Amino acid sequence: MRLKCWGPFLFCLIISSALDAHQIDDVFKVYRVFPVALEQIQLLDGINVDNGEIDFWYRTTKPGGFSDVMISSTFEPVFLQLLNKHEIPFNVTIPDVQQLIIQKEKRKKEDLFGTRLRRTPQTYPSGRDIETVGITRADFRFGEYSSYAAMVRYLRTLEFYYPKIVRLIRIGMSHEGRPIEGVKVGKQLPGRWSNVAVFFTRKVLL
Repeated sequence: MRLKCWGPFLFCLIISSALDAHQIDDVFKVYRVFPVALEQIQLLDGINVDNGEIDFWYRTTKPGGFSDVMISSTFEPVFLQLLNKHEIPFNVTIPDVQQLIIQKEKRKKEDLFGTRLRRTPQTYPSGRDIETVGITRADFRFGEYSSYAAMVRYLRTLEFYYPKIVRLIRIGMSHEGRPIEGVKVGKQLPGRWSNVAVFFTRKVLL
């Protein structure tokens, strides 16, 4: 399949998936957990994060602190059972990550509606923003086999943290009926960034 990506600094991510539809439509929540003992911290650190269903946004290293964890609806019952069994306090800080992103984008559009705004250099991603995205990118295990859920989880994390410069988009369906997801990074950057495309497959990520 030949795909041409237009627009500034556009990264297209082609992902084929053998997962069921209910896995593709997983809702991701963010839990804030409050381990009060070192054993509870060690228990959380021992959770396998390679399954694509859980991602630690922040880890505490001391009892009495907190950790922020993004959990898929598929893994949520197991995670809740673990927290309750070991009496680890928690609360839900974001009930639906994707919905929050959509709401923030909608409010942004409503604020701009009816107002003509001239773009300034501040509307473009700064060097610091791009550097921070690069640091987050380093946490993803490129070059290794990754599942569909793991890749989408990574993209949603980027989109949540950097809504001004990152947007997760669905650019079509494969001939097998599987979704083709894309991520757009940046806005109207200088012309030298035009027509930049990087393609990924499930087995080889470069």
